[in-house]
Amino acid sequence: MTPDSDKTKKTILRMSYVAIFGALAFVLTYFVRIPYPNNAGFLNFGDAVVLLISMALGPVEGALVGMLAGSMADLAAGAGVFVPWTLAAKGLMGLVSGALFLLWKKHKVLRYLAPFIGASLMIAVYFFSYWVMFGIGTTFNSLSDLIQGVSCALLASLLHFALEKAGAFKLLS
Repeated sequence: MTPDSDKTKKTILRMSYVAIFGALAFVLTYFVRIPYPNNAGFLNFGDAVVLLISMALGPVEGALVGMLAGSMADLAAGAGVFVPWTLAAKGLMGLVSGALFLLWKKHKVLRYLAPFIGASLMIAVYFFSYWVMFGIGTTFNSLSDLIQGVSCALLASLLHFALEKAGAFKLLS
């Protein structure tokens, strides 16, 4: 194989991972959800996939998975007004968590702060969206986003740690 064909093969493989994990994150966001009391939203695990992929494959792939899954879930739920905010929130979450994870890769403990920082950016974007679209009184919805972000960051960190120990990421290369 020539170097160009190796590069093309690797690009196609990464694109396939984005599509597959984007679909998985969509399913976990839209279909697998736990409602909060009083119709205050729901907990889903799509963000855990986004954060896991940003750590395993990189920041660009994590951002693309998040943007794809999140925006499709918004559209499927009839919440198209949130699509621009979701693109920013999930894109930043994947991009920043993946970039920080790479930056801190040699630090065994510090690198697992990256998904929490990425999730914090997602929470901040949604807080701002509630304020802009509906007024400051509706920003209490960010409590749901906080639970979502912290839960998914914790789950993604634990999954990454376990999968890394098992050598599962060698299959993705």
